Amino acid sequence: MDYHRNTLAEAKTFLRWCAHKKQGWIDGNPLELVEGVGKRKHGKPKPRIDEARLWYARAIMLAEQGDAGAVAALITLLLAPRCFEIVERVVRDLDDGGRILWIDRSKTEAGERFLKVPAVLRPYLVRLCEGKDPTEYIFASRRSGSHGRKVKTADHPHSRDWPRD
Repeated sequence: MDYHRNTLAEAKTFLRWCAHKKQGWIDGNPLELVEGVGKRKHGKPKPRIDEARLWYARAIMLAEQGDAGAVAALITLLLAPRCFEIVERVVRDLDDGGRILWIDRSKTEAGERFLKVPAVLRPYLVRLCEGKDPTEYIFASRRSGSHGRKVKTADHPHSRDWPRD
């Protein structure tokens, strides 16, 4: 149902643009009165406190072993940015000795901000940045996909990437 509603919304927006007085390609929006089918889904299951504690402990253990994906996933739990905001971070975005993580490109203008990095996360981020050029990605390449998948599933307790004991 979400796919139908999203596609309908995009088509309505495009046709509204086509009918705009500047373009004038069509006289009106033929989809304006079409209504979406079904109900939208309302988010993914969120981890419960006990699940989050287990996940956190496992992620810290993996981060201690140098797992960059675990560090990226920890960022989702502790700082709550969007997935692409994590995987697109470059070394220069980690600032003030690892205390600040700059988000200079986001889904919205209001999303451009800086995040205060908790002390527990700093050493892992600093270690990932050591020896890299300021313009290199913190988490390897944003095109590698593996960190992105770990981050995307990090908040889903039933995912296969959810850390288990």
